[in-house]
Amino acid sequence: MARFFSCFVIIALLALADTSALAGAPAGFDKYYGSLKTTVKATGFFRVDKIGEQWWLITPEGHPFFSTGINVVNMSGTGTSKGVHHYKQAAEKIYGTPEAWAEAQARRCDKWGWNTIGCWSNWQLFKNRMPYTVLLSVGNHDWLSGKMTDIFAPEYRLSVRRKVKDTAGPLVNDPWLVGYWLDNEMKWGPDHRGGHLFDIAFAKPAKSNATKRTLLAFLERRYKTIEALQEDFVTDAETWEELSQSKSLESRDTKAAMKTRLDWAGKVAERFFSVTDEELRAVDHNHLNLGARFIAQCVPRPVIAAAGKHVDVMSINYYNWDMLVEMFIQNLSPD
Repeated sequence: MARFFSCFVIIALLALADTSALAGAPAGFDKYYGSLKTTVKATGFFRVDKIGEQWWLITPEGHPFFSTGINVVNMSGTGTSKGVHHYKQAAEKIYGTPEAWAEAQARRCDKWGWNTIGCWSNWQLFKNRMPYTVLLSVGNHDWLSGKMTDIFAPEYRLSVRRKVKDTAGPLVNDPWLVGYWLDNEMKWGPDHRGGHLFDIAFAKPAKSNATKRTLLAFLERRYKTIEALQEDFVTDAETWEELSQSKSLESRDTKAAMKTRLDWAGKVAERFFSVTDEELRAVDHNHLNLGARFIAQCVPRPVIAAAGKHVDVMSINYYNWDMLVEMFIQNLSPD
């Protein structure tokens, strides 16, 4: 009986230790999962630095950090077509509170090799537990259709300012925050959601759309005269005012026309990345600007160049598409 009781106590203590142990980095790593093999300048926040020929994320304690993040770590789970969240019901029954659920998930992430909480997660529950990222969603776009807001309107900057202030303001001094994603898979070029940003902007009414007016001014500065414009584009307009009333502008098969369309995409990107970075830095200069999560194969080079001037980290969602899909994308736009 005594032997049985001793075994029972040992088993019970082991089980208790397993369920109560806090998640944490393994030996050889700092508490933010940075490798102790190398030490560089510590700033108290995540940053980037070049060690040898390799760029690294650096933890607040000054150690290189290879982030293995996972998205959608949330307690609600995915609902059925009738709106029933079975995972949430089970999690509430098992863990009782969101905090207890989060601690259990942190232990699981640690055990399975994940060290960062990614997009669309209940990141509020993982503060002081794991490095995490925050999605700002300042593109004001519709992910499914690719529809973008009137990005050159003065109101756009104000909307970004409000979102950044509300989300980033309270997080300025949190060392566990890696940084902010600006948005996710915005439309920058021809893809499954439609054609060029040039054509999309030109289809807007100039009177009410600042982006269309900016495009018209861009064309006038570039070509100076309608006659010069007609060398690259097909239009019956005889004046710039007449052109402003048009809803489409067909390009000719010239390198200059292609470059004009690409440069416009770069101008839109410059507007987005400059405004969002300026507003973010005004509120939080401690944390990283992680970019806009590009769809790699669908982003024109001028857009990447514009982003590179403003973000700390270039974020790319890589899809292993087959050859037919790659050919389809290239046929949408050889540029």
